[in-house]
Amino acid sequence: MKLLSVTNRFYFISISLFFILAGGMLFYLIRYQLNDELDEQLQSEQAHISKSLRLLDSISNFSLFLNDILSIQKTTLDTYTKPLLFDSLLYDNIERE
Repeated sequence: MKLLSVTNRFYFISISLFFILAGGMLFYLIRYQLNDELDEQLQSEQAHISKSLRLLDSISNFSLFLNDILSIQKTTLDTYTKPLLFDSLLYDNIERE
């Protein structure tokens, strides 16, 4: 009976460590995939907005989606940098979140 309890303890510890490691790896894998998909969506939206702005005569005719904020700054060729993709959280007064 003692051998069985030692074996069960070994299996329990091994399985616990496996689940902890697998859970951590799964968390970071899902997080990486979501960030990658978010970046892809932001780049797609950026391309769509750039194309729409090129086709319009002025920025005042440009319509945004609900809750979108568009910040446009004129730059020179010297100061051009790689586009910065980021997400921001905004407070919703209705849901108070």
